[in-house]
Amino acid sequence: MRSMTGYGRLTKNIGDYSYNVEIKSLNSKNLNINTSISPLFSPLELHIQNLVKKYFKRGNLRISIDIKLLKTDDIIDVDLG
Repeated sequence: MRSMTGYGRLTKNIGDYSYNVEIKSLNSKNLNINTSISPLFSPLELHIQNLVKKYFKRGNLRISIDIKLLKTDDIIDVDLG
């Protein structure tokens, strides 16, 4: 039997973006998935939960996904002064 309590973290840079994924799990009789994702990618939240359900049958899961733009050359600064 595998433990249902665990922690995992992955940080990876792909192209101009940095992805940070963190998963925490605790033992539970039911499957409860709590996701936190950047607002821009919130439409993917249901897809992520359905994907997780394929691999987990029970437990409390906390999934955090942070996506950041690495290249800031194209960002416009506004001088309000």
